[in-house]
Amino acid sequence: LHYDGINLHFLDVSFNLQMFILACELYDLPNQKAHNIRDFVNIVVEEFGLKINEDIFIVSENEPKMVAAFSDGVIRIGCNAHYINKVIQHAFEFEESCCSGVQTFFSLVQDIITYVRQTHKQSSLSTCVQNYCKIRFSSVYIMLNTFVMVYNKLLSILNTTQSQNYLKINYVELEQLTRYLKYFHDVIDKLSCERTPTIHLVISYKQFLLNKSNDDDDDCLHLVQLKRYISKHPNDY
Repeated sequence: LHYDGINLHFLDVSFNLQMFILACELYDLPNQKAHNIRDFVNIVVEEFGLKINEDIFIVSENEPKMVAAFSDGVIRIGCNAHYINKVIQHAFEFEESCCSGVQTFFSLVQDIITYVRQTHKQSSLSTCVQNYCKIRFSSVYIMLNTFVMVYNKLLSILNTTQSQNYLKINYVELEQLTRYLKYFHDVIDKLSCERTPTIHLVISYKQFLLNKSNDDDDDCLHLVQLKRYISKHPNDY
């Protein structure tokens, strides 16, 4: 079963952001093609005496079917946090991003954390290591940060295979990468605020991230590759 959720956001007379759930209804159309999604949303909002038009702003995720569903007769605004999330995800997952160094870090750390969690050895550590969330790829920062926090304690609880993975990780380079990703994690959190308008912050935060993506003399090669990829691709998202 699939459900369609619609939130309503508006500014009151004091310019405070008000938000509530307008509806959450069973999606009963044959498929999730763009025209059906748009028809379903139109039907739901009309039940409340509302109508989607070019004076209404629709904020949706940036998946192709959602972009197509709200391409006509309405002003669609993409989710800026989703844009940032995607550029990070592609840097870590796409071979053509030329970020093989950070991709290796990601794979090694993920394998070790998965092992620790599956073997129930968390109690031996002062901090609970966390894996990343697939639907919010910027959470890779949380994964790397918890790993950095317990780095010196890990070797004693790993098996032979994971110990070999551990020894392949350069701590200084991993720490550099983690500090850099924190900027993106923090910006996404701020842009995802539910009680305060954030659209006026988008340009300044985008420039902030671009500034942080400039090469520094102390950057390791892997971080330089990541920064150069991200600084060249923000307009693609």
